[in-house]
Amino acid sequence: MNTATIAKIAKLTDINCHTEALLVLAKAIGDEGATLVLTSIRQSQEELGYLLSSGSQLRYEVYQSLMAQVETLHPQHLAAIRAAL
Repeated sequence: MNTATIAKIAKLTDINCHTEALLVLAKAIGDEGATLVLTSIRQSQEELGYLLSSGSQLRYEVYQSLMAQVETLHPQHLAAIRAAL
């Protein structure tokens, strides 16, 4: 995890690409399961043109999991990542 990754997450969030921002985070911490789930959500969102409520709920669950991992693996970046998302 580095400041460039956190800046990329913040930029994606600023332009409302929340799924993509979480995907960058998942890849940065090496969570392959979250990467697969978020890729699937992103594909569905692109096909439909919007995010289903079930996709939103699943994305939130992935967010919670990723933040727990960040807290354990990269506690020094936790506040910056929370602010970026």
